[in-house]
Amino acid sequence: MVFKITLDTEKSVDNFFNSFNFKNFSIDTETSGLDEKKDFIVGISVYDGGKASFYIPVGHKRGKQVNKEYVVPKLIEKFKYVEELILQNSKFDIKFLKRFLGVDCFENLNYVDSMLAHYLLDENDRHGLKYLASKFLGKDPTKYDDVAKNYDNASHIPIKDIAPYACDDAINTWSLYKLFEKRLKEEKLYDIFKLLKCLLLR
Repeated sequence: MVFKITLDTEKSVDNFFNSFNFKNFSIDTETSGLDEKKDFIVGISVYDGGKASFYIPVGHKRGKQVNKEYVVPKLIEKFKYVEELILQNSKFDIKFLKRFLGVDCFENLNYVDSMLAHYLLDENDRHGLKYLASKFLGKDPTKYDDVAKNYDNASHIPIKDIAPYACDDAINTWSLYKLFEKRLKEEKLYDIFKLLKCLLLR
């Protein structure tokens, strides 16, 4: 069982940044929409393969949360120590994270994409996170529309409702990539994956 923890105080954020494994982890963003130029990050979820996944709310219209300005410098500092960052549909999240952080932490950072990994394993299959979690992890993940059906966008969803959903996304992204990474190596496709990653994700 993986605990899902919301970090909504400066103390809890400090404890998280002092103990989380920033060398190898997955990250996922919840945003107010799909346009990185006008929409914004509502919250960030992360998972390092351990006993807990964390959600940091920063852009909700209501609810207890820590100011973005408190989180950003801490996250920028920790990105210096990343050895492998795992994302699903990385281009989307990275566009929003660059704007959120105000700097480009990703130019020289090693990041991988579970969606791209699966595409290389089976280009004819579907590659969405919920589908992959169901097919490969045996899960029945909550769909975004079920969480957001009564709200204009994610920023209006109560933190208590979106936090477990967001944590699951980070957990599933981590788990899927670790599974696909193993298969890529077994099928001698890992070197091709690394090449495609450099060509397509930059």
